[in-house]
Amino acid sequence: LIHREIEKLKSKKDFEFTLIHNFCKKKKLFTDKNIFQFKNKNDYNKILEKLVREGFEISHCINFLNRTEK
Repeated sequence: LIHREIEKLKSKKDFEFTLIHNFCKKKKLFTDKNIFQFKNKNDYNKILEKLVREGFEISHCINFLNRTEK
């Protein structure tokens, strides 16, 4: 049953995007309206490193940050 449910979740189109989004929301990494506003490259790298340390794939993290950056 658990394996079947996990497979259903993985088959969703933006599964990784949703997981990263929920993590950032929970950890309050976003600014207003669920977007990132980086002052410099160091801020971007800091968030990226945090996401990678939490076990997310780096390619998904970079894609997520680029899609949600203002």
